[in-house]
Formats: sequence, structure tokens, C-alpha cells
Amino acid sequence: MQADTLRKRMLWLFVTCLALTAAIAIIVVLSGTWSLFVVRVLSSSASISAASICGMSCAAFIERGRQVAWGHAGVLLAFATLIVAWAAIWTDRPGDAQVKLTMVMVVWTVAFAHAELLLLPKLAREHAWVQLAAVAAIAALALLLTYIVIDQRTGDAIGRVLATLSILVALLTLVVPVLWRIGGAARGASAAHEQLVLTKGEDGAWCDRAGNRYSVQPFDESRNS
Repeated sequence: MQADTLRKRMLWLFVTCLALTAAIAIIVVLSGTWSLFVVRVLSSSASISAASICGMSCAAFIERGRQVAWGHAGVLLAFATLIVAWAAIWTDRPGDAQVKLTMVMVVWTVAFAHAELLLLPKLAREHAWVQLAAVAAIAALALLLTYIVIDQRTGDAIGRVLATLSILVALLTLVVPVLWRIGGAARGASAAHEQLVLTKGEDGAWCDRAGNRYSVQPFDESRNS
């Protein structure tokens, strides 16, 4: 219940910030005046919207009721990243370390939200490995981006690995909801064709495969006519 309340508050915050950003942008376009202050306000509002989206994803993961600590960690990381981003936005000359810290925290905030969104659907047991592979690919991509941000050296090999991981993450992101839909359709078809198989025992009682006993009598339709 608390996670649902948190998600609703983040949703309203997201809508409010979007409306504020749109209003400021319209005023700027109509007036034709840009300033550093306006850019900072727009950036601050956009950062709130982004943090709200990531926080809502993590709050939805908390509602699932399993491994909620990761969901809480994602929410806290989103708010911490928002504070760090604000500090960078409103600092006149942010240092190199401050910029790198902000970028790394943004990378991991998005990674947490992305991974927890892909863990939300309950896939069939034989397809569960796809979600684990997606989380591993997202973590690997976040680690590589962290290395690129901190080291600031990119080469042909790193570019190839980055492109490969990005393709894998995109592929698995599309595959997870498709498998969830397929599993849902299969479960629906199975539920629509449920069967109760009974076997008559030596004592004349009828039993199902689980050993439950039944008393079977012909259905008299004349009573319901």
C-alpha cells in the first residue's frame, strides 16, 4: 500500500513537472528570450520528471512483494541522483569530478529502473532465464558506461562492445513482454480447457490425480427445467 501511494505521488509530481516545463517552454518560445536561468529551470524540471519515472518503476517493483530491498534502493538512488543533478545544474562552473559523478549516478538510476521494470512480469519457469539475462546485460552496459565516463577513453574495441551490449539490452527488453504475453495466452487457453480426470477405485470411490476423492452422480437436468 505504501509503494502504491509513493507511486501515485511520483506520478502527480511527474505530471506537474511536465506541465511546468511545457509552460516555461511556451513562454520562452513566445517571448523569444533565453537566459541561463531559464535553461536551469527547464533542466531542473526535466530532471524531476526523469527521477519520477525511475522512482515509479522502482515503486512498482516494490509492490511485487519480492526482493523489495532492491526496489527501495532504486527509489533512494533516483532521489539522490536528482539532488546531485540539481547541484550540477545550479553550479556556475561544476568541476570535472562533479560532472562525472552526476553522469555515473544517472546511468545507474536508469539501469535500476530498467532492470526492475523487466523483472515485473511473471514469466513461465522455462523463460525466467530471459529476465536474468536482461538484468545481466543491463548491469554490464552500466558498468561499461561507468568506465567510459570515468576513464574518458574510447576505442574501436570499446565501441564494439558498447554497441553489442546495447543491441542485447534492446533485444531482451522487447523479448520479455512478448514472452509474458505468450505465457498469458497459454495460461488463458489452459484455463479455458480445464479437465477433471477421475479414476474409479476398488472401493467404488472416484479419485483424481492428486488423490482427492469424489462422489459422482448423474446430473438430473429435469430438476432445472
